[in-house]
Amino acid sequence: MKMTLEIVIALLIALFILWFIRRFLLRRMTNRLRDDAKRQTDRAMAWALEQTEGQGLISNRQRKSVNSKGVADVWGRGVMAFEYTLKPISPDQKLASHIKEALNSSLQIYSKENKVHAMEGTDAFSVTDMWLYKNELHVDVAYLMNESTVEYLRDLKKLDEEKELP
Repeated sequence: MKMTLEIVIALLIALFILWFIRRFLLRRMTNRLRDDAKRQTDRAMAWALEQTEGQGLISNRQRKSVNSKGVADVWGRGVMAFEYTLKPISPDQKLASHIKEALNSSLQIYSKENKVHAMEGTDAFSVTDMWLYKNELHVDVAYLMNESTVEYLRDLKKLDEEKELP
């Protein structure tokens, strides 16, 4: 009986150690993938912002003030979406709409010219959300490289449709 108990305890300890190693390796792989996606998205956004500056929608100072951070922690593991902040910017909703259209268009051109990998049947990048807060323009961009991010985009579209219902 004592031997059986020892074997069960040893198996439980071994299973816990294997679970912990697997979790560690998955987290490390996900972080590496997210870092690569962020670098690719940052390059695409830098190019798109340069094009948007060329159209006179933002200034050189605003383009150079851009910083980014991930939004995946809020939405779940594997979502490759990043928030960019442009400051300062006038609180003009019409201008923000033009900037969104210009960024989306430029991101599509960038992804085609640079052959950026994306899920089949999708564009590589999509401006998923944009809002003005305290004279800063916040822009969320998704890199549609995996199913989790595509599902995230579908969920956002569902939320937008629900908001529009009377």
